[in-house]
Amino acid sequence: MSGTDLDQVLLDALAAHRSGALAEAAEGYRRVLTAIPDQPDALHLLGQVLLTAGKPDLGFGLVLRAVTAAPDEASFIRTALLQSPAMSAARKAAMARRAIALDPADPTAWLSLAEAEPSSATVV
Repeated sequence: MSGTDLDQVLLDALAAHRSGALAEAAEGYRRVLTAIPDQPDALHLLGQVLLTAGKPDLGFGLVLRAVTAAPDEASFIRTALLQSPAMSAARKAAMARRAIALDPADPTAWLSLAEAEPSSATVV
């Protein structure tokens, strides 16, 4: 399958995802990941589908793989922070600091940092 074909599969899966057809979306994301195992968008989006479907361990694992594959993608980090109950405080703090560096106005990142390191929260 060519890169152009994979792009179309990803776009079709995203359209299915947006319309609520999660099984169809997951199938498309998996097709992309079969061809490119570390494709960050497919990892992130399949992770979101699995989180929505009540499979937090699988979904969170894929979101973390997406963060590893695209460490400068603030939206991937934000999803990880929002789904981070099992993440260690140190890892959550480091991830929150990375998100703040990418987007200093991201409230999710600041809240996550305050949760992970309450002493780092300052009142302005």
